[in-house]
Amino acid sequence: MKKTVYISGQITGHRFYRVYFAIAEIKLRLQGYNVVNPAKVCAKLPRGLLHEQYMSICIPMLKLCDYIYVIGTKISKGMEIELSKARINAIRVID
Repeated sequence: MKKTVYISGQITGHRFYRVYFAIAEIKLRLQGYNVVNPAKVCAKLPRGLLHEQYMSICIPMLKLCDYIYVIGTKISKGMEIELSKARINAIRVID
């Protein structure tokens, strides 16, 4: 059974986040992972939701995964939350 990985990275305030998430998704798929890409999900949600509302959608997706893959060098508020939830749920960080 394929392992599932969640992509974590800055979305809020990052102009090109969709591109970075897409590149990460391709890379991970080529390595044989099932990939959960929250950037795709967030792109389909209504604009103007609160950060907490977006996170309330993303965290359950993360909990379905075996791994979390962090992209970028800037740690955002959302990434901090995702990494904290990953630790609590024994989801390993991969690079």
